[in-house]
Amino acid sequence: MKSLHQCSNEQWTSIEKRLSHAIVYMDNDCAELLHWNGGMTRFLQAGAKDVRELSSFESGSKSDVKAMFILSTPLYDVGGEIIQDIIKASHFQYVVVVSTIGSHVHLYHKTGTLEGNEQTLMEKFEENLLIWMGNVNYTAEVVIIPLFTAQITNNLFVTPAFSSLYPLLSTDIKRVELSFNKTLTNKAERKTFDQLSDIENGYLPKPYITNLKMFVSSLNGLLEKLDVREDIYYIGHTSRFVAHELDIYSPARNRRKVAKERASIVFIDRTLDLSSCSTSQYDCLLDEIMNILPRVPGHHNDVMVDMSSLCSVHGDVGKTVIVPGSLSRSINTTPQSSILNSLVNVKIKEGLMDVNRQLVEAASSEKLPVKLTGKPGRITHQQLSSTLQLFQSNYRAIQPNLDILQVAMATVQSLSKKTSHHDNIVGIEKRLLQMADDKDSPSLLLEILKILKTESVKPVSERDFSLDDILALLIYSYSLCGADFIEEEESQFQEELINVIVQDKDNLSPAVKSIVGETVNKSIVMAIVEDVWSKLVAIGTAREDLDQFSSIIERGGVMSPTECKPLLNQIVEDIVNPSKPDLIDIKHKQSGMKDLLKSGFGLFMTVYKPRPSDHPLLILYIIGGITPTEVKHIQDIVNKTKPDIQVLIGSTRLCTKEDITLSSFSSDNLSFNKS
Repeated sequence: MKSLHQCSNEQWTSIEKRLSHAIVYMDNDCAELLHWNGGMTRFLQAGAKDVRELSSFESGSKSDVKAMFILSTPLYDVGGEIIQDIIKASHFQYVVVVSTIGSHVHLYHKTGTLEGNEQTLMEKFEENLLIWMGNVNYTAEVVIIPLFTAQITNNLFVTPAFSSLYPLLSTDIKRVELSFNKTLTNKAERKTFDQLSDIENGYLPKPYITNLKMFVSSLNGLLEKLDVREDIYYIGHTSRFVAHELDIYSPARNRRKVAKERASIVFIDRTLDLSSCSTSQYDCLLDEIMNILPRVPGHHNDVMVDMSSLCSVHGDVGKTVIVPGSLSRSINTTPQSSILNSLVNVKIKEGLMDVNRQLVEAASSEKLPVKLTGKPGRITHQQLSSTLQLFQSNYRAIQPNLDILQVAMATVQSLSKKTSHHDNIVGIEKRLLQMADDKDSPSLLLEILKILKTESVKPVSERDFSLDDILALLIYSYSLCGADFIEEEESQFQEELINVIVQDKDNLSPAVKSIVGETVNKSIVMAIVEDVWSKLVAIGTAREDLDQFSSIIERGGVMSPTECKPLLNQIVEDIVNPSKPDLIDIKHKQSGMKDLLKSGFGLFMTVYKPRPSDHPLLILYIIGGITPTEVKHIQDIVNKTKPDIQVLIGSTRLCTKEDITLSSFSSDNLSFNKS
């Protein structure tokens, strides 16, 4: 079976064959995919003249006769209009359009049905390209290449084009109901939904279903490259929607008939456990870096690294002159050999030692005067910084070692910015966890309220804990314990939160501003806080449908404290458990006559129940984001159990505490916008 890297590389190679002398225009999501697959260097080495943003403000010069457009959205939408604007403002004679989504989805997006000839639709767009160029004798080509994955480590990939896909909560039920009933003329056919389990794919809004079909189309492209026939499993309602779309997708059904290999894919809703991703208890170095350093603008899975100290510039001038570094690997580095594996798959101390070892080896290979200082087995950011300075202004030595230099610099900058605030937050989280298992302890809500009241009387700049911290602790607590809090306590908390937000209206963080909006007054904030609380309750009830995985609290005893047992850990442990316990909450998507016959025979005899561990490849895909620490925990379980299968971990994005706060409170998850 091909590796994920091989599959992705083949797709990018097919693009490279068309790049010679072309100006390339890409949307942000495709640019992020390129960023993790060789970057701009890859395209320039393949013969591209330039790589630019897909924007109506762009155009080619008179000497530019060839253009390539790469986009992750439907052609008959805003993306197509931007292509038209650029072509009409240029002098192109040869245009190639690369779409990452299948022609079936383009047909559904334009017509609302899968009935029709999708090939005719693609040919019509090619005709439009010729018209926009102003000469039907020029050359126009539309190709489908399902670019989908950005591979972070050997066993971890993300899908930037779907980073905003986040599971629906019970707060979305009435909106789905309203949207569906608006499409009906006969009042007798109208539906009433009381819970997410009442909602089937056919009831979801068309834009939402279109986006799910786009996701499935791109995923099918990956499975086609892997040449696998998959068994589909899911846990969570949004995962159920996705599983259904993958099951019925026509090209996927055709692929399954001829695929040579077997695989299992398990879709998991992030919202079933938000405690594990809203915590500050990190177990790997990448989590530290992701939560401290700023993101690359327009990206969801990488950070900016200030590299100016290695260059011939002085002071703060370098930060505005030198393009920031990042964590993405260079074109000649494979995911298997990337230093990022050490940032994710081992503990922080071991990761630091690996970064230091590779940095020292790089300096030694360039014959720089390395001085080994410090205690054996203990690496500090000062030691790393000292070795990094050996490379200062030595561009001959910097160029071949950029991967390790950028990662080492990111490590130095994140560790040097770490303060006692982090340890204090961890202490609060641990205290809340112990209180959750102690019936005699005060309410978790009252404990957080006490912190909020204590901090609110201080000037914003002198506070130990911010409103961002308070919101993250609320998510942590509701997801951990459920929504069983006393109504009076919730009312007290809401009132205090409203007062603090209004009081701090001129000093709100970007995250809180995103939630409450630009206009801050008491009436608006009251409505916002009420909405936030309804979502907290929805988060607290997200596991109510589960039996086997209904709790993420592992009760303590006389000699051991209460611990949080993340949902992903529980799922993976049961999947790879050699004793093969029943997987009550992990649903198998049955389809076709073969599965129906199995179910029928099951009435009369014991029939083997399919399990995700049945096949050589297991893909776990978390809808809504995953943290590097969670990836490490999954890998630890797999390494300990040593199942005879390969486990790939995928997600919509790498997430931080702030990402989870924004996705939970400020995003419109029913209208996540890809089209």
